[in-house]
Amino acid sequence: MAYELAYELAPWVPPFVVGTLKIAVGPLAGALVGALTAQGIAKRNADVQRQLDELRATNAAVSAAVSIADLAATFKDQQVRSMKETYDKLSDARDAWAAGPRAMPFHFQADLEALPAFRAAIPMLEKLIYERINSSGAVLALFALIAQSAASVGDAVELRNTIVDELKARSPVPPDELADIYFGLVTAQGHADSRFRSAIEALASHVDGTLFGAYALAKELSKHAQSLAVTKATRFRKPAQRKGFPQAAGAKFGPLEEGGLLPPLDADWEKYFAALKIDPGLPKQGT
Repeated sequence: MAYELAYELAPWVPPFVVGTLKIAVGPLAGALVGALTAQGIAKRNADVQRQLDELRATNAAVSAAVSIADLAATFKDQQVRSMKETYDKLSDARDAWAAGPRAMPFHFQADLEALPAFRAAIPMLEKLIYERINSSGAVLALFALIAQSAASVGDAVELRNTIVDELKARSPVPPDELADIYFGLVTAQGHADSRFRSAIEALASHVDGTLFGAYALAKELSKHAQSLAVTKATRFRKPAQRKGFPQAAGAKFGPLEEGGLLPPLDADWEKYFAALKIDPGLPKQGT
């Protein structure tokens, strides 16, 4: 490859020196241009690889968020919903009995079945979001919500199971004492053990937090994957450059949406998502 440089020499420089300079400078310029070209190609290849790595990581994070939402919805449907509804009905019945003449003892069937552990893919999702994805503030906030809510669900399950084991170990527990522990009642001595009630309330609240957060996070990550895919198409025009790029993953929640497993957002949750400037597309109360 031949290269020509434009330069001016003093008029007194002999012609043979000019020829010598051209011979000397020509290969030097060729080497310089070749090096710069190679550097540009290497940079473009590095950009391609970074885009590819982030798109793959984002797709994996979408799948992880969807799996957490599925886990939370299934756990709520199979374990928490009926348990909370039954408990609330029993608690209301007991309060109604306590407000009445109490002509007969209050009998109830305590639910002392242990709950399965709640294990979400939080560590893998954390690694992807903090180390491999250029995450937005909303994505980081949603991950924090999921991590905290999932940990609280796990703590509530552990607490409830611990109390269940304690009661089973002392079986049969006197009915009045069992009612005090089960409903968190104030005893004649002025004390109250509200751990069991608190565990059930925490389960119902934090499983929704996990579900809402994972659903919204999957949607936001899917948007990020789409933006990476668009960048790929516009920035890397040659087929060889686009080779190996996966498609952007979509956040698909067909079973959850069709099965009515997504609880409606109350006013507090609406304010939370509004503060993050995102619309997760979740149903709202009263709609």
